[in-house]
Amino acid sequence: MSDNPADPPKINQFIWNELATSRPDVCKDFYAQVFGWTSQEVDLGDFGRYSVWLQDGQGVGGMLHMDDADGEAPIAFWTSYLGVEDVDDTAQKVIDAGGSIRLPPTNIPELGRVAIIADPTGAVVALIRPFPGSSEAVDDAG
Repeated sequence: MSDNPADPPKINQFIWNELATSRPDVCKDFYAQVFGWTSQEVDLGDFGRYSVWLQDGQGVGGMLHMDDADGEAPIAFWTSYLGVEDVDDTAQKVIDAGGSIRLPPTNIPELGRVAIIADPTGAVVALIRPFPGSSEAVDDAG
């Protein structure tokens, strides 16, 4: 990732990984112990709390704080993000190519415009066009 917000994100490449979990405190401890990651919390308003994973002060991924659906089974899964020039245009290409939209193009405060798509086999990936200056705007966070 580049620290210069003016640098364009990589297009049609994986640029960000995000853990969605209902147990953020457990995950913060685990990833700190295993990889030495720290985290910085961001308030996303209606979208809830979010943490950016940091290594040596650089964003290396994120963590979305989820609520338990049933209060018992924890939620935990990783999502990879592909940087795209235009989320809406790419979402239409997904439909035209036989894929489906799981989350339509949406602006996420402080992050960017995102959509979650599935290919014809059901494999899920997210699309993102980061807002300038967001953590995901840095271009090498694989």
